[in-house]
Amino acid sequence: MEEGIPSATALLPAILRAAHQVLDDEPRILEDPLAVGLFDRASEESIRAGRELYQRDWMRLVRAFFVMRNRYAEDVLAGAIQSGTSQYVVLGAGLDTFAYRNPYPDLSVYEVDHPDTQRWKRKRLAEVGIPIPETVRYVPIDFERQSLPDAMAAGEFRSDSPAVFAWLGVTPYLTRDAIFETLRYVRSLGPSNTIVFDFSVPDSLITEEEREIVAMITKVAASRGEPWLTSFAPSDLAAELRSMGFRDVHDFTPELARRLYFQDRRDGLPMLPSARMMRATV
Repeated sequence: MEEGIPSATALLPAILRAAHQVLDDEPRILEDPLAVGLFDRASEESIRAGRELYQRDWMRLVRAFFVMRNRYAEDVLAGAIQSGTSQYVVLGAGLDTFAYRNPYPDLSVYEVDHPDTQRWKRKRLAEVGIPIPETVRYVPIDFERQSLPDAMAAGEFRSDSPAVFAWLGVTPYLTRDAIFETLRYVRSLGPSNTIVFDFSVPDSLITEEEREIVAMITKVAASRGEPWLTSFAPSDLAAELRSMGFRDVHDFTPELARRLYFQDRRDGLPMLPSARMMRATV
């Protein structure tokens, strides 16, 4: 990423979360009013001006996946809070807005990201008048120079208290070793810690239509210096998580997502069949 500019992979999800608020019917899969207007391209005016683009079939598929993954992570968090969890860690937070619409007064939210993205985001929050709650903790990390455990310790993360880790839109861009390094860190924290994340699957497991959509996304990402590096077969990934010591591993399949979030929608918002998420609890 360029100095002083947020990661390119932080911008598109934020724009599409805003587009979901503006263009799609209620009930929304994700209620995220703060996404609208967070920056110019996420304004209602800009989204309506680009309506033709945002309503193309492939863009609706991508938008649906982006809002679904946030909704699922927040639903996992809601369940964990009922069991006493009081920490939420957003790895690669980008322009995520949960911390600023957090309905849980006793929940500490840790935003973990590159310091340039964090500085830009905080500047935008101030410019649009979104206050930063006392429950927010910013954890800057340069992954080329720092380890996640060191950064979390410096960010006053309570390693003796259970947490939910949300890791969205990140793993395809990492090497396999880097992915499992993060998973081992969460596993090391002890019982009741949960991580929920999305991942890409090999081309051999998706349809020709989906391969075309994925190829379009990966081409744009690579052109911006953020190539996709890693994919997993869901059954293999679940087995590896169990072998690491995660006791409860849940493959959140497209069928489950469709049943929970997309059934009987008036706008026909589609679910990307290749979209995969995994939840693992120590």
